[in-house]
Amino acid sequence: MFVETDPETWSSRSEFWKEKAEKSPPKRLKRSRRKVPMVLCGHGVSLKIQNGALLVRDGISHADGEPKQWRLYPGELDIPQRIILVECSGAMTMAALRWLGEQGVTVIDIDWQGRVASVIGGSGVAIDPVKYLWQVEARANVKKRLSFSAELVRRKLEASIETLEAVFDNTTARQSAVDWANKGIEQIDRGKVNGTRELLGVEGAAAAKYFAAWEGFEMRWKSVKQYPVPKPWLFYSQRSSLLTGRKAKNWKADHPINAMLNYGYAFLESQTRIQTVSDGFDPMAGIYHEVSEGTPSYVLDVMEPDRPRIDRAVLEFVLSQTFSMKDFYLRKDGVCRLGPELTRHFVSRIEKAL
Repeated sequence: MFVETDPETWSSRSEFWKEKAEKSPPKRLKRSRRKVPMVLCGHGVSLKIQNGALLVRDGISHADGEPKQWRLYPGELDIPQRIILVECSGAMTMAALRWLGEQGVTVIDIDWQGRVASVIGGSGVAIDPVKYLWQVEARANVKKRLSFSAELVRRKLEASIETLEAVFDNTTARQSAVDWANKGIEQIDRGKVNGTRELLGVEGAAAAKYFAAWEGFEMRWKSVKQYPVPKPWLFYSQRSSLLTGRKAKNWKADHPINAMLNYGYAFLESQTRIQTVSDGFDPMAGIYHEVSEGTPSYVLDVMEPDRPRIDRAVLEFVLSQTFSMKDFYLRKDGVCRLGPELTRHFVSRIEKAL
């Protein structure tokens, strides 16, 4: 059991990340509305209406002290455009939902796997029939589907090269990843890709080399003698998680960097979904990605080129910090999760990157 004088308690590390976020708030014009999302974490989160104002109560986490509260009045500029719920439990009243809708606030719920569980409010689910028809026709037409998909993958490969060259030293692994990305771009430009199935192969091959270049990426840790860090956490090894069984997938992160990537992609997905709905498209009517029940396939299409930007933000964030074991915690099943205040600070960094 740790005492309060211990410099590496959950409380002290939470306060550390909280102070970093508060010291560098994003600049805002005098008459502009708050753009940085409000991020709520922990147990007992509450949103309710009291005397016409929205009373927001943050959750209880590993940090000591009373949870923070905010009182927001209709029309004021401090009302965030988005409220993000990260691994929360608690309650939201119907009156609060109506209030949020009237004030144009979107509520985004991110689950423990780092995926968008739900998006509430904002512009609703109104779909422009002309744009929806374009989505359906583009998917049904082989040439249009390939043209649309190839452009997305091309932009993603270009962004991947930018991330590799901005973050990593010029090693053999990095050069191999850049070469494979350029090879994919060349195949697309010369019309050598026949169909989305082949395009998926081009993208997958480049992605394998891309993440192979990450192998050995180091995380800096403090107080490791007193608070030992799992050996696999010292260096990055792979994007997929061994916790998902024989066929390893990217969810159930077993490494802090993968946990950050999952949160970053979830945040990107939420922003893309909001923009997609705002523009009148059907978020489920994918063109490149397969359409399946409950999957926002078109959102996954549109967000592809921006994934490397999330990667770069995560890598640069890791390079700029010395972490403590108290910034993360392990579930009983081995899943790595970010501490609440670190999550808030990290989401703020992702917001700036996008």
